[in-house]
Amino acid sequence: MNNATNYKTKQREAIHSYMQSLEGRHVTVNQIANHFDTIGQKIGITTIYRYLDKLVDEGEVKKYTVDGVTGACFQYVDEREYPQEHFHFKCEKCGKLIHFECESLKHTQLHLLENHGFNLDTAKLMFYGTCNQCSNR
Repeated sequence: MNNATNYKTKQREAIHSYMQSLEGRHVTVNQIANHFDTIGQKIGITTIYRYLDKLVDEGEVKKYTVDGVTGACFQYVDEREYPQEHFHFKCEKCGKLIHFECESLKHTQLHLLENHGFNLDTAKLMFYGTCNQCSNR
């Protein structure tokens, strides 16, 4: 294996630490870049994409492509802390992507599989509506 591929730069360490600090929340590449701009640490978009792709390949980060319009979202995944199986809400007003666990939807998912032979891909399943913050405005 090439040592240059495994070389850990300060930027890569910063991205990795930031992703871990999100505690399983979804984030876009632009949000990551904005975070580092805000704290005065310049990390290029290409570097962010490259390192996220590496983390996805290694299984530490999941990549979610919501639709053909908005960019992908990324989520740090630690099997001990963050559930692998969850559902997604997308707010049609602010664009926020929210993941959640719901026993009723898990029962529906199981029902579809057992009674109709259809296995839902929860990573691609999206519920559209309005989040609490936008509803309360």
